[in-house]
Amino acid sequence: MRIYPSYYDIAIVPSVEIRDVSIMLSKRAASIAKVKFVLSARQCKPHISLFHVAVPRSQMRMLRTLLSKIVNSRKFGSLSVRSVENPGNAFWLTFSKPVWVRKLHEDIVQGTQHLRSRRRSMSDLWGESKTALQGKYIAQYGSPYVKKLFSPHITITSINRTTAHMKADLRTALTQRLAISSFQPLQIAVYQLGSFHTCHRKVFSVQKRHQ
Repeated sequence: MRIYPSYYDIAIVPSVEIRDVSIMLSKRAASIAKVKFVLSARQCKPHISLFHVAVPRSQMRMLRTLLSKIVNSRKFGSLSVRSVENPGNAFWLTFSKPVWVRKLHEDIVQGTQHLRSRRRSMSDLWGESKTALQGKYIAQYGSPYVKKLFSPHITITSINRTTAHMKADLRTALTQRLAISSFQPLQIAVYQLGSFHTCHRKVFSVQKRHQ
């Protein structure tokens, strides 16, 4: 598994139950097909991505200060589990997109632009199968999943070839194992990114001080 230096995911840390269900789904997918990675609590950590960004190490202290200010200036609501979806070769556990999380995402995208490294192109990290709009967003922001393409989710895994049967199986497993349908996020973390946009070492986290 390759780790990308100075490339990070700013993400919502899921509840313990959501984390464990995501890991269960990832392991179940691995039992059905050959997958590119399996989620775990130690590496390839379950996370709800807000924004992928390349930041020089010299700017990390400023990034932490910025995120703390953003997180503690906004009121957090809850996120509801929706379903298992299959965009391309990935499997996502998807969540609702209420106004509060859209605004949080927008604040982070706009707030980090002056810290973002532009010394390398991000296009190669997102593969070749991009839409024209995704390509435009990558060129402008370094990530395709911004603005109307932002979709709160946990990537369960990625495989070379998917089937309708696999999607149905994972949806059934989700229904059987999920005891609650929503949770209240209280923490944002910055993770080191690796192959297939997996999250590895937690660089730092920001705890919401008040609600």
